[in-house]
Amino acid sequence: MDPLKIALDIAKAINVAKLSELFKGRELFMDRVEPPMVIRLDGVSFSRVCRDLGFPRSEAVHKALVEAGRRLARFFNADMVYTVSDEINVFLLRGEPLYGGRASKLLSISAAIASSSASLALGREALFDSRVVKLCSASEAIDYLLYRVRVGVGNYLSTLYTKVLRLGRQTPSFEEMAREVSRDPRARELLTPLWKAFGTCMWFEEVERKGVDKLRGVEVVVRRRVLASSSDPRACLERLRFLARSSPSEDTSTQRQPL
Repeated sequence: MDPLKIALDIAKAINVAKLSELFKGRELFMDRVEPPMVIRLDGVSFSRVCRDLGFPRSEAVHKALVEAGRRLARFFNADMVYTVSDEINVFLLRGEPLYGGRASKLLSISAAIASSSASLALGREALFDSRVVKLCSASEAIDYLLYRVRVGVGNYLSTLYTKVLRLGRQTPSFEEMAREVSRDPRARELLTPLWKAFGTCMWFEEVERKGVDKLRGVEVVVRRRVLASSSDPRACLERLRFLARSSPSEDTSTQRQPL
């Protein structure tokens, strides 16, 4: 599994400038919102707050954000949570939102959960701000995830290019950064494990577990919802494709269009 090949495949699949303009325009400042949507949380000054915890990306910080993501997934019954660098994205694609979709409640509570969880895990104040990004359809979540993965891995390659390889303060194209990183063993080593470049996504799965009914003395099968996770963006995208296919039918004008 070549992290650079995965990153380049994602970079070629989208127009990041177009998606940036699109989704920034979807950030809501109203007080009621319905799914599909994403609650995006960004760490406040994490480069300063967490500078002593590891470079270029800290495993302690990532584990803290994964745990915060798990708490957010359970609280909001999220379809998926994706965290990379210092951000957490909570995908709410169907069903009735909590608090009647009142954005002020969704934002304040999501920020509180993430901030308290990360602060406890890291042993220091780690705060998040929060915003809602409205999606036109569940299938558009695929583009949004591609966009955040591309931004996350692009920022990481930029750090490797400027701070590890020390090839200049100005960052060149994504492809050129990937090419230079691929040539240097030190930089390539920092691409693994995959969470460093791509982060981690989480989603609920239903599993069957065998057990014994102690009262009747018979074997039973219990179905439970568990949180699965992956740091391979291809697995994350496949899960979103499944959710998009299984979501209620939507107006064809809102269906995902090729980029």
